[in-house]
Amino acid sequence: MDAAPVLLADIGGTNARFALARLDPTVLDRDSIRTYAVADFPSLADAAAHYRDETGTHVARAVMAVAGRVEGDTARLTNHPWVISASRVREALGLESLHLVNDFVAQSMAIRLLQPDDVVPIGASVPQNFFAVSTASSIAPSGGIGVSAVVTSGCRSSSVAVRRIARSSGAMRSRLQPVAWSAMASSSSSWKSSVACASPRV
Repeated sequence: MDAAPVLLADIGGTNARFALARLDPTVLDRDSIRTYAVADFPSLADAAAHYRDETGTHVARAVMAVAGRVEGDTARLTNHPWVISASRVREALGLESLHLVNDFVAQSMAIRLLQPDDVVPIGASVPQNFFAVSTASSIAPSGGIGVSAVVTSGCRSSSVAVRRIARSSGAMRSRLQPVAWSAMASSSSSWKSSVACASPRV
């Protein structure tokens, strides 16, 4: 097992959640999960540094899923003023690599890691090979209504965040979150939004 953990983050308009995962095989350390209010920190780098100092963790790689549009090096949260620069956060934390991805892209990529026991069928039963070959979407209310899809064509699947609709009432977290973190960790060394069917990992 790779001894060096990967820092994972789920950054929303209200909360910033951090966790650690180890690779080969991918194992999410559930005891490492911490949640902070984004309003308590001036930036993502400050929140991540607080997590690092609080847990005494040293990491070289990170994958951070953000509730907003990601364009190149920059992400803007939909429901919070933070503007996130991947290069600046990487430099501030002393990381070798940091990947920013839309949070619902991470959610949709996690769909293929789900097992039949993780889902409740609505209508017809779930085919045995559903998660390997089917096109699927993730829809969830949180700070807004997020929609994403994983689209399968031939032997390749691509994930795309379709839309995040303003602010909704309540703050219900998707059941996919821990699985999304595992998908993020699996891809941390070389983040890709497109994956091959033959690959055992997203």
